[in-house]
Amino acid sequence: MKRFITFLLLLPFFTAFSQINITPGKITVPAPNFSLSSNIKTNKTLTCTDTIYYPYSKMTGAPEADKMYRGTAYIDAVSQAYYYNGNGIVRGIRAYFLLDLDGVPNNAAPVKVTIKVSSLNSDNTPGAALDSSFVYVQDVGYNLQNLMFDNPISVSDSFALVVAMEDSTSMTDTVYYVTNTSANNDGLQEKLSCVRAPGFGGWYNAFTGFGGWDMDVLLMPIFEQSISASFIADTTNICPGDTVSFANASLINRDRMFNRYDSLNLPLFSWDFKDGGTSNAIDTSHTFTNSGSYAVTLKAYNYGWTVTCIDSSMDIITVNSYPVADFTFTNNNGLVSFTDNSTIQYGTVTSWMWNFGDGNMDNVQNPQHQYATNGTYTACLTVGDNLGCFSDDTCQQILINTGISDYINPNAFHLFPIPAQLKLQVDVPKEIDEGYLEVRNIVGAIVKKVKFYKNNSVDVIVEELENGVYFISLQNADNQTLFTKRFVVEH
Repeated sequence: MKRFITFLLLLPFFTAFSQINITPGKITVPAPNFSLSSNIKTNKTLTCTDTIYYPYSKMTGAPEADKMYRGTAYIDAVSQAYYYNGNGIVRGIRAYFLLDLDGVPNNAAPVKVTIKVSSLNSDNTPGAALDSSFVYVQDVGYNLQNLMFDNPISVSDSFALVVAMEDSTSMTDTVYYVTNTSANNDGLQEKLSCVRAPGFGGWYNAFTGFGGWDMDVLLMPIFEQSISASFIADTTNICPGDTVSFANASLINRDRMFNRYDSLNLPLFSWDFKDGGTSNAIDTSHTFTNSGSYAVTLKAYNYGWTVTCIDSSMDIITVNSYPVADFTFTNNNGLVSFTDNSTIQYGTVTSWMWNFGDGNMDNVQNPQHQYATNGTYTACLTVGDNLGCFSDDTCQQILINTGISDYINPNAFHLFPIPAQLKLQVDVPKEIDEGYLEVRNIVGAIVKKVKFYKNNSVDVIVEELENGVYFISLQNADNQTLFTKRFVVEH
């Protein structure tokens, strides 16, 4: 009964082979004394060496063996295709080959064969050989054996592993190549295996050439490839609450035969932002809320068949604390001198924004301001650092009580047009006979200073200034700042 069942299972292959007048000889053999381990070791390394057991992993039943020998009447070579894109090295072939069927090691003489790595044709038959070596298939019983190349073979694209009877081999020498079962096939129809029949036109894809032979030859590359975790942060110095974008620049193979992250449902990458935040995205972003130094780490994983290889990359993200604004002042008959006492933990304070509480502002570090009328004013300071982090406002009350009788209306200090293009027209209060109009940029540098004398409308040429925000101060003849206003240049 068992023989009859085996015959029925093999009948489709007999029909397919009969199309080219080849009589199949496939027989069921025991699985090799080997099993894929769930306890895969982990290596933290740039170089990952693995045996790609993809064909073996598709085993659905007892493997099948068939003869391979020299001559034109039958099969003299077999191949197995691998889809790959990257830079790798094939060092050898892990193969299930038999020299006899008794399962007893070392009672059959070794047989010389040629092993090759070839390019792939469109139908997955082997193309040009990248390199080859002569090796001997040993009688190892029902065990896998390694067939090693004389020199490692570099690959950068999909390839085929080929084992062929060597020309000097005796016509009577026989090697049994072994496949995962075709009787209980995996149903994936990947068309990865090929056989060569010299008397019938050369290479045939086992699936398309033999009526749906859905199987794989148990030829597994001993494969080496490099992995490299790397990323680029769009900035590494930020303020609390800022978001950093991380671009993944890792080099890692994602082909499913070589990296099983997809089939295992495991992350290809893992990010650790060292503030409790993590991510498994390829590219990502993260918001840092607290000041400090964070060693952001990216790990890249290659989940192989015998080893999981990991590489990691790290970059420091510095989250600077906000500067703290502080100041003191002295009042000399309405002329107030302000002294900046701001502090910062990291970086340098580089900008100051003073609001004197009477409609006037300034952006120098230690300004003077003449208050025109008596009263209580709230003066405030905001500071920023070299990274663009700004403090909260710090304010103090200033009491002005002087004998000033001349009232200068700050609204009489008028600017037109806003934004300015070629020139800025400045209306000067009539109480100011002479003085200066001083223009500073956003960082406080003086970019222009214009003297005026008994002129209540002054034109300040701004066509040479770059687009941006500026501050113009009205100063008396003693260079004391009376008013400061903000304006914009936009050509």
